[in-house]
Amino acid sequence: MRDVYRRSDLLTPIAAEDYPGWGRHYNFDGVIASVAAQSARVGSYLQVFRNGCLEAVEAELLRPLDGQRKVIIPPYELRVGEAVGIYFELLKALGFEPPIFLMLSLLGVNGYEMFRRPGVLHRPMSEQTIRHNDLIMPEVQIDEYAESYFPFLKQSFDVVWQACGWEGDPNYDENGVWNYRDR
Repeated sequence: MRDVYRRSDLLTPIAAEDYPGWGRHYNFDGVIASVAAQSARVGSYLQVFRNGCLEAVEAELLRPLDGQRKVIIPPYELRVGEAVGIYFELLKALGFEPPIFLMLSLLGVNGYEMFRRPGVLHRPMSEQTIRHNDLIMPEVQIDEYAESYFPFLKQSFDVVWQACGWEGDPNYDENGVWNYRDR
């Protein structure tokens, strides 16, 4: 756990740059790095367990828009993808060898919809909202370290878009390359 604690460059919660500050400390499970949300509760954390498992949570990327409309803002993909890259660097630095399993979950999302700016896509905005409280995507096995983990996240991101009534994530091109466009 000392090696984990010393890697403060890689021990960052998702979207840590959006918060005024973050800290890390030892706990019963291992090492946790966390940031406080505006409401003084934890907004984001990364828990590194003693067995090498990681749990990353970000509570501010999904929120009601203007206090009413519950939306998933597409930049969440960028934040998740960047964080996954950092976390795989941490695992690599600590000597963990693939295969490594990755699983994305969105909790408490019943009634949420995918937010896009009107007119950016040349098709109507989906009226479908998510009808499940929790979206637990299937785990993805990653057999080698990579330069980018967006290809591995495609399946999970597709499921989120499908839950909102779309065929899949429009941020991927026909070759499966992630290319975020403000939607």
